[in-house]
Amino acid sequence: MTPKLTRRQILAGISSVSLLPAACRSAPWMGEAAVNEVFAHGVASGDPDQHSVVLWSRVSAVAGPVKVNWTLARDQAFRDIVTAGTATTHADKDFTVKALATGLKPGETGYYRFELDGHLSAVGRTRTLPQGQVARLGIAVASCANYPLGYFHAYRAIAEDKAVDVVVHLGDYIYEYPADGWGRESGERLGRLHLPAGETITLSDYRIRHAQYKSDPDLQSMHAHHPVIMLWDDHETANNPWMRGADNHQPDEGDWFERRDASLQAWFEWLPVRDPAQGVRRQDYWRYYRWGDLASLVTLEMRHTGRDQKISLSDHYPQIRDASAMKRFKRDVLGDSSRHMLSGDMTRFLQHAADQIAAARPAWTLLASPVQMARVNWPPLVDPVFDDLAKTASGFLAEKLPAVIKQGQLDLPRSFDDWGGYPAARERLFRAWSDRGIENLLVLSGDTHGYWANYLSNDAGERVGVELGTAGISSPGDSTLFGPQAGPLIDQLRIEHNHDVVWCDSMQRGYLRVELTHEFAHADFIAAHNPEAAETILQTLKRFEVTPSQGHLQLKEIAPPRTAQTGRNPVRAQPPSRP
Repeated sequence: MTPKLTRRQILAGISSVSLLPAACRSAPWMGEAAVNEVFAHGVASGDPDQHSVVLWSRVSAVAGPVKVNWTLARDQAFRDIVTAGTATTHADKDFTVKALATGLKPGETGYYRFELDGHLSAVGRTRTLPQGQVARLGIAVASCANYPLGYFHAYRAIAEDKAVDVVVHLGDYIYEYPADGWGRESGERLGRLHLPAGETITLSDYRIRHAQYKSDPDLQSMHAHHPVIMLWDDHETANNPWMRGADNHQPDEGDWFERRDASLQAWFEWLPVRDPAQGVRRQDYWRYYRWGDLASLVTLEMRHTGRDQKISLSDHYPQIRDASAMKRFKRDVLGDSSRHMLSGDMTRFLQHAADQIAAARPAWTLLASPVQMARVNWPPLVDPVFDDLAKTASGFLAEKLPAVIKQGQLDLPRSFDDWGGYPAARERLFRAWSDRGIENLLVLSGDTHGYWANYLSNDAGERVGVELGTAGISSPGDSTLFGPQAGPLIDQLRIEHNHDVVWCDSMQRGYLRVELTHEFAHADFIAAHNPEAAETILQTLKRFEVTPSQGHLQLKEIAPPRTAQTGRNPVRAQPPSRP
């Protein structure tokens, strides 16, 4: 049996191991970092269907085109081979390797690895989607992993979570900020400053940033243990993009479309997703997945193909002087029916998927939204704790607090960048499901860096579904900005102020686990504490049960399982090597 190496042994012995004869080398165990520099960024799988799955890796320290062998087996020892093949990679692909592997039966688990000149990658585990009668499905929902803001404890927890069958990653897989931007202080403390040092703008920049994130051992472990369904949000390109620009793209940073295309090229290179079909643009990325009679999932693209520019409140505040002006703003500006989140092609795809779902009648209809969908407004911040905070606030909080107070006074959406800033588009989306009689809509959302259990209601006040939102893997929620006293109070006020919010917590980081059966769904909101510590405590903050009731879904809090603990090897991930 191959001895299991610790990360400390691997990192300390890379040079000597790489000099061993090929016959003496063997593959590391599943999820361990590679024992040589050739596959230093690990392995990954994703974008599965009933008969195939994408396998991914990358070769380092090579100068020209190479042919990489890959193998898919039914066992980790690779005695029962399903299929094998060869993939060619080169600099135009940033030496990333993809294979569309077939041969597994629907719902079957497989193990895969890559090989180049006798060097073996880590072993990854994957599975295809099942068909027919399916009794259970476990989904880990992840979002918002900012490298300098802490260790990726939640990724390690997902890797070790035996209840998880697949990971749905809702975006912000990387962040574009420079090393001296958001997270600089913690990045300096942890030795996790962003690479390259500047903001990511060019193709080379985005490739280096992806390589840095993929050097993280916890992220590698998550990918090696589970197939991933990927979406992008904004930071894969730049903060708050829309069809023709982004909040974080400035005129001196070059052409927006060149930057967008560079970011999407790197995204497709570095992630286990199917490449666009002939004639399909990279930005037209949406998917429909089905787990037999149990669940269907539609993923949304809402950044680069149909989104209009978000409303800038600063442009309208001077005109909002009384209640009547506020009413006009909400009706004519915020409620403008000509503003869109989804493109026409995305909408047609969604409607076609909804037709299929209405015909198949799975137990659950899942919708993956990178941003929050429920009606969530800022509450009035009238507690004395906020008066005290206003007197002592400095820096970014001093800039943010007056705007938040005003949004609460005017009862405005929590964010104009999510569905709350596009209410007419949200109503059209709801009609796509309700017009087809679909009453089991369960939305999985990210972006907020907070946990949410929400009802979804249309303009008539009718419930159309339930939303479960996940916190950031390492990115802190907005309540943390207000400190340990005011932050939790803001969350409580949000619950009290917003009819559709059942529970929220924007003070924690972690992931969401959703387990589906035909009778109910269990949602576990799992926090990974102390993102800057070498170890973490995992805590299930809340557990909700979602059940069908009188034509709509019902949320009910139930007792969570006991607190669990997981350790983390304190060896730090090293900067990625570049060819």
